[in-house]
Parts: sequence; structure tokens; C-alpha cells
Amino acid sequence: MRRRVIPHIALLGGTGTLLYVGLLAGCGPTVNCENLCARTMVCQVTFAPEDDLEGAKVESGERSAAESCALGCADQPAVTPESAGCVDAATDASQDPAVCQETVLACFDAALPQAE
Repeated sequence: MRRRVIPHIALLGGTGTLLYVGLLAGCGPTVNCENLCARTMVCQVTFAPEDDLEGAKVESGERSAAESCALGCADQPAVTPESAGCVDAATDASQDPAVCQETVLACFDAALPQAE
């Protein structure tokens, strides 16, 4: 299956993605981008950081795919505790990209480009 790039979300290969921190300080759940990327990458979905939308830094070895994904995830407004929970459910159900890719994209309201 081919890796696909959608603005800030790209298609490409755990643990839960929600990280609960600072509840006494009044903070709610936040998303752990490293964990989220571990799950989305299994389904051949990743996030492209703004400074490397085409993936050149990964191809050159300057960054790993996981590092690039985590940077892109941190800047992605579609990444919420709800969308991360959706990814958890999707990847718990299947880790076969042919099955989970479309579901994971739907968690972020992203659609697969139509084949020409």
C-alpha cells in the first residue's frame, strides 16, 4: 500500500494515545503524539510537520519517520482526545492497513483521495 500525504496528515506503521497529566492543576486529558503516531503509522497514516510536508528530512535521514510524525501531530488541530480515542479503537479492532487506514483517516475527518 502506498503512503499518502494529506495536508498535515499523511498515509504510511501499542499503547493508548491519551496521556492524563496535571489533573490537580486543572488540566484535562492531552494527546501523547508519540503514542498516537505509533498507532497511526501501523495503518500507514502519519502527520507531516509544516517544515517538511514532502518528507525530505525523513528521506535524508535527518529525522526518523516517528519523529516527523510526532512533530506534525503536535501542530495538527484535528488531534484531540476524541480523535485519539477513535484511533485507539480503530487500531484495537485491526492493524491491517487495508482495514484500518480509512477508519483512522475518518477519525480526523480526512478522506482518502479518489483513485483516478
